Amino acid sequence: MFNLQKLSLKQKKLCYKTISANTFYLLVGNAISTHIPLSVVRMADGEQHFLNSCKIGKSTDLAIPPPGHDEAWMDTMGCKGITNKTMLQRLKAAMRCDYFAPSISGITNKNFDVYSSYYWKWFRPHIYIDNFFPNSWYDEAGTRRMGLYIA
Repeated sequence: MFNLQKLSLKQKKLCYKTISANTFYLLVGNAISTHIPLSVVRMADGEQHFLNSCKIGKSTDLAIPPPGHDEAWMDTMGCKGITNKTMLQRLKAAMRCDYFAPSISGITNKNFDVYSSYYWKWFRPHIYIDNFFPNSWYDEAGTRRMGLYIA
């Protein structure tokens, strides 16, 4: 998944601020058990594409799909026919969540880097969740833990 490499101080700090999938599982379990709302948003290269591309064109232009994707993909994702302005508003609204799960691939791969300080102003607290948590939340039988559906 990742190549072993020397990390910069910034990269190490990002690792130190990232909660594991198992630890997040405990936090979600606590929220369910105590009936306290909890929200998390996962973001990676697709969201990065929109955050960058929607600032380039006119706000009234339609948002364009990421490279390698088409209008059918935009339709499947619920993004077909929305403007750059609306896309940015939706992404910023999603960022007002309890936890942010950026692609941890972004620590070492610029194509997936959504850790930029630009995004920080919308997130509280400043703690990351390992974005691969949904992949880890399956037991050996393939059933979903806690009856949660992770989209």
